[in-house]
Amino acid sequence: MSYTQSKIKRENYIADWNFWKVHESKTNGIKGYEVHFSEDGECVTDHVYTKEDANLIAASPLMLETLKYLKRRGGLGLDIHSMINKAINCAEGGV
Repeated sequence: MSYTQSKIKRENYIADWNFWKVHESKTNGIKGYEVHFSEDGECVTDHVYTKEDANLIAASPLMLETLKYLKRRGGLGLDIHSMINKAINCAEGGV
């Protein structure tokens, strides 16, 4: 069983994050991956074909929180803030 970690709990403190996990699985005999958000096996996704895609899904809450943190922290150029705002908007369904 192989796991990668990503954030589960939305916190303002980067050091206090819990994580989503990627688990190898088979669906109808096809190798794939599931992304779990709790210890009792609750799934975010039930079948993802590639490990890279599963890792990206598992990491997405961590990436979103990191972008929000950077936005609050400031000190970056306007072009960087524009990209951060666009990514946050996209992640929150505002495309």
